[in-house]
Amino acid sequence: MVTARIEDIDKIRGLVLGADDYITKPFSIAKLVAKVKSHITRYTRLTKNSNTTKEMGELDFGYLRYS
Repeated sequence: MVTARIEDIDKIRGLVLGADDYITKPFSIAKLVAKVKSHITRYTRLTKNSNTTKEMGELDFGYLRYS
């Protein structure tokens, strides 16, 4: 989740509702990119398919791009 809400209860609600991470505005693009890469790495490791990102070469989620 990317949000302006900074209270602990808001973070807890977001995570309980299924968010994998919670980042509050303002944030740096470098921090967001690092978090996205971390989640992709974790997903790849957990699904035991280490070639996922290598085979795709690039993941594109609208404005977010991972290569």
